[in-house]
Amino acid sequence: MRTITPGIRIAGVLLAAVCLAMLDTAQAQSPLAVIAPPSITKSFTPQPIIVGGVTTLVVHVTNPNAGTALTGVAFTDPFPAGLSVAANLNAATSGCGAPTFAPAAGDTSLTFSGGTVAASGTCTVTVDVTPSTSGTKVNTTGNVTSTNGGSGNTGTTTLTVILQAPSIAKAFSPSSISVGGVSTLTFTITNPNASTALTGIAFTDAFPAGLNVAATPNATTTGCGAPTFAPAAGDTSLSFTGGTIASNGTCTVTVDVTTTTVGSKVNTTGNVTSTNGGIGTTGTGTLTSTPPAIPITSQWGLLLLALLLAAAAAWRLNAS
Repeated sequence: MRTITPGIRIAGVLLAAVCLAMLDTAQAQSPLAVIAPPSITKSFTPQPIIVGGVTTLVVHVTNPNAGTALTGVAFTDPFPAGLSVAANLNAATSGCGAPTFAPAAGDTSLTFSGGTVAASGTCTVTVDVTPSTSGTKVNTTGNVTSTNGGSGNTGTTTLTVILQAPSIAKAFSPSSISVGGVSTLTFTITNPNASTALTGIAFTDAFPAGLNVAATPNATTTGCGAPTFAPAAGDTSLSFTGGTIASNGTCTVTVDVTTTTVGSKVNTTGNVTSTNGGIGTTGTGTLTSTPPAIPITSQWGLLLLALLLAAAAAWRLNAS
């Protein structure tokens, strides 16, 4: 049997200790240590907005690694229908190294590539966007990726887009009549939305004292769809419902009115409303009502007036 000398035994123990130390060092400095992928989030500010308005899309790409920068960071973002980059896009990046990010007005998607995010850092990407249609716009990016950290998550956010409300204006023509005369009251309702009709248009109009619908109302509507509008002679208020106005269109409503008293008749409608565009403005107009003129309708009337004036002059002469 072969005998191991104490010297060889000690050398073996020392060699084993050295190997263990080298293994620990190699593990600590191993290039195979796992690098976590980036993460992405996004948001719209402000919201909700109206059709044709502008909101800023903000994308945050975060590096979760405390000791390693992420390189080659990239993502794409296809927009939902009715959303595009605004005319004044204000595109910017911060904390992203020197990426390629060059959106153009009207683009319906974004591409970001070549970014670098510092250890434990955040890369912020912004661009202004605008909606052309109303509704809920759910916007999800593709997976964010990096050269050394692999593929991360997707980012999702929702933009709520509402229609602009209708506006209403009103006017009397003529704007001054004598008591018992007739003036045409005209309402003009406008749809400011470029691509969507407004439905369920409605308003009411309570007249001031001394103003009412004329004996012959001559009520009309133009460009209003098929509304309900049926004023009757003597009515002291109006009701209009169920109107529809085409995109960028105007609805015109008219009715003849008359006065029963003298004075300035300041007349303000209620707010005009719509089913899909919400509550709009009020409209105000003023009609001036003057005392009735003294009618002289025939030559006999003129003769009678001349005789009365002559009699008055003679009385004065006699009295003096």
